[in-house]
Amino acid sequence: MNDVRGHAGCSPFNKKIYIYGGNYLQSCEFYSPKTNQWTRFTNMSTRRGVLGVILYDNRIFALGGYDGHNYLRSVEAYDPETDQWNEIPPMLNNRQYCGTGVINDKLFVIGGGTKIRKCNSVEYYDAKTNTWTRARPMRSRHWGLRCCTVSNHPSMKQYTSRDTLPRLEDLKKKKRAGSCEESPVAPKGGRVKMGSGTVWKSIEDKNPGISERSLKAPRPQVWIKSPDRDYLV
Repeated sequence: MNDVRGHAGCSPFNKKIYIYGGNYLQSCEFYSPKTNQWTRFTNMSTRRGVLGVILYDNRIFALGGYDGHNYLRSVEAYDPETDQWNEIPPMLNNRQYCGTGVINDKLFVIGGGTKIRKCNSVEYYDAKTNTWTRARPMRSRHWGLRCCTVSNHPSMKQYTSRDTLPRLEDLKKKKRAGSCEESPVAPKGGRVKMGSGTVWKSIEDKNPGISERSLKAPRPQVWIKSPDRDYLV
């Protein structure tokens, strides 16, 4: 690269690798496999390290981070067509080391925080309204996390309201031991991956030689069956 960088933002776009900031820099550059070269492009308006970066609304968003003096909640978006960074309304919380994801046409920012205070808060940005809104917080504080969007799970719309979705601790009060069908997070006919890595479509599919108790996992790791929706994990 043209600059020495650490804790930079990175995202692929249009068959190139884009790098932003890092080491509290404003500079940006991209790598083209076709030319095998790094090329600089327009600097961000703010120095940023340990920032969140994601492609959303045909733009590349740089979110929060640390400028060497302050923990940031400012946001800017890069338009590759105009080679310009545009200011976006700031997030509701100062964040570095946050996770990001896009679902239901909204940009979610999860966890992170400052050196003094790590947070469990979640918020999302809607490009249509150009506003940030709080979503249901996580149960635990997470720092330096990464997020991904997984298909074939229930809609995340419920998570944008504090009142429409039961809390996880409420679900855990239900009986967790038993077969796959009895698990509160694995409905009848669902596929559950246990800690051993074995997958059963239902209790009837288990190996007859395996005891009933071996199917009683307190915390299934993977749930693979639900309507055609996306789910952020």
